[in-house]
Amino acid sequence: MVKTLRLQTDKILVGLTIGAEMLGLYFMAFNAGLSLSTSLSRAFSVVLFPHLCSSGNRAETLRQGIILVLGLTTPVILLQAWLAPYYVPLLFVPGWEEINGVVSILCLVAIPSMLWSAAAGWLRARNQLKIELAVTLILTVTLVLNIVLLVPLGLLTTAQGYLAICTAVMVGASLPAIAEAFGRKPVRV
Repeated sequence: MVKTLRLQTDKILVGLTIGAEMLGLYFMAFNAGLSLSTSLSRAFSVVLFPHLCSSGNRAETLRQGIILVLGLTTPVILLQAWLAPYYVPLLFVPGWEEINGVVSILCLVAIPSMLWSAAAGWLRARNQLKIELAVTLILTVTLVLNIVLLVPLGLLTTAQGYLAICTAVMVGASLPAIAEAFGRKPVRV
């Protein structure tokens, strides 16, 4: 329910704040930029979670998962972000060029999202659902604040804030999992 709230509240706030035309641009740019992130992180979490649950060595399984997914997807994500100015005009009719930068920035959200998917699976496998819920709530509240504060400054600024918040919250919340996966003493959350 919290994830749905996080994914839908922004559209209501954008529509109320800057109107229907900008909501259309926002919706197109954010869906184009975040679709890869959302798809990859959902698929990855579906595959990794059962392995973490059944593994005799969760740290090793988590390490392999993180290395594999970030090693395979990061170059693709960076390429997608770099190529956005070329494929956005091809996918959308001419006139949408103003969202190129927004799409490029939002493609990069896939990188911390993949890391957080691994960490969230690790938390679920350890039966630490309250921590995952707390992180999801923090992410939701901060992203809603991002919309409220930055949408009046433009879509590019909003996308930059979105990337900064996702990176800070997701990477920060993933530190205990990273510490365990790569052999360091886990950090208390």
